[in-house]
Amino acid sequence: MEEAVAVEIVAMVSLFIALSGGAYAGVTLNQVRSVHIKNGEVKTVDLANNAVKRAKINNNAVNSAKIQNSQVTSADLADGTVASADIADGTVSSVDVTDGTIASARSCRLGNSRSE
Repeated sequence: MEEAVAVEIVAMVSLFIALSGGAYAGVTLNQVRSVHIKNGEVKTVDLANNAVKRAKINNNAVNSAKIQNSQVTSADLADGTVASADIADGTVSSVDVTDGTIASARSCRLGNSRSE
């Protein structure tokens, strides 16, 4: 009798495992492709650090609303890309300006000509 109960328990556990819906996809590392992913289902948590590079971002896809405050530094900006219209009034002080870099603009504003 005990043997019949043990066999029945093993059978029930096996049946439970078979019917539980567990599935093994058989996908190994780096084998998930676009066709395997439902549209809109890849989230930030699914991406490795630094996984999205410049080549993967569409032009004009990143705007100020998508950049965290204080995250763009001077190293991120190409030379000559920031104009006075891009700088809010009262945000640049003397500690932000390298010595001698705005003297010629000041002279021109005072009426001095550089072509003398």
